Amino acid sequence: MLPIKSPIATAVLALIVLNSVWRAFAEEPATAVNTLSAGQIAAKVQQATAALNDVARQGATKAQADQLFALYSADFVYQHDKYGGVYPRDQLYRNTLRMIQNGGDNTQNDRYQLLQILPGESSAAVLRLTRDGQQHLSVFEFSGDKISKIKEYW
Repeated sequence: MLPIKSPIATAVLALIVLNSVWRAFAEEPATAVNTLSAGQIAAKVQQATAALNDVARQGATKAQADQLFALYSADFVYQHDKYGGVYPRDQLYRNTLRMIQNGGDNTQNDRYQLLQILPGESSAAVLRLTRDGQQHLSVFEFSGDKISKIKEYW
């Protein structure tokens, strides 16, 4: 390699080397975060919807609630601005157990039927049909392989 005598050429070369090193390290966290593929996101949404349906049925159990909440991250939040704002995981879990103790929704029918899942970057827009015929739009956000937030838009 030829010696570089120009300060500008030296600076450019240094930036190229630093950029290469930075890219190598910057790409590592993306793998460590465990970004889900579109198919994995859709499967998690389907799994969560099935678990939500199980918990809402008459005769639901604490074990079923635990299966649902195992899909959620430790810092999970449920947000529904029209109906009360933001619910942290602990409060939502307590409310779910109370609902189960009170008989659930007192029905054997599914609460939700999935109509469409549009996966995005660590999230999905989800259109569901309720048992009474209403369409509900939600966004599921993911942190790693866990659901970190569900925001309702209905």
